[in-house]
Amino acid sequence: MLAAFAAFIGDETGLTSVEYAILLALIAAIVVGAWDALASPDASLRTARAPSRL
Repeated sequence: MLAAFAAFIGDETGLTSVEYAILLALIAAIVVGAWDALASPDASLRTARAPSRL
């Protein structure tokens, strides 16, 4: 599925390999962040409210 998506993006948009790598990194960051928020909402909220120790 990922290979088909990569082929579609490459054919349809004409992105260079660097632009494509940046796009995939952004998509991966969004997916990981959403997965973390959905998998453990209590831990994410607790981390967001934690006092700064600097």
